[in-house]
Amino acid sequence: MAMITLDPGPQEKYKHYRASINDTTYPATAQFTLTTFRARNFEFILESTTRTASFSFDGTNNHLVMDGTLIRAISRDMLHVDSIWIIVDSSSATIQINAWA
Repeated sequence: MAMITLDPGPQEKYKHYRASINDTTYPATAQFTLTTFRARNFEFILESTTRTASFSFDGTNNHLVMDGTLIRAISRDMLHVDSIWIIVDSSSATIQINAWA
């Protein structure tokens, strides 16, 4: 059986985001947005053992809080959101978000 692969482009249903976040209050616009597809699964990674990161799906409420001293990666299945706002408790932390359909 032949393996079927997709060329990179608009039909590809995967997005990787990695950035240093220093916002301590939710900004006016989401730091992570999906425009070409609606993801089913997300992986959130906090690259710090000393920071806490909070994620919001509406820009106001905390929907996911990760304390780097306890947990640094979370996968969420069937999470149908297209915008994510991110804040950290203090200073800055590097955050990764992987989304796929």
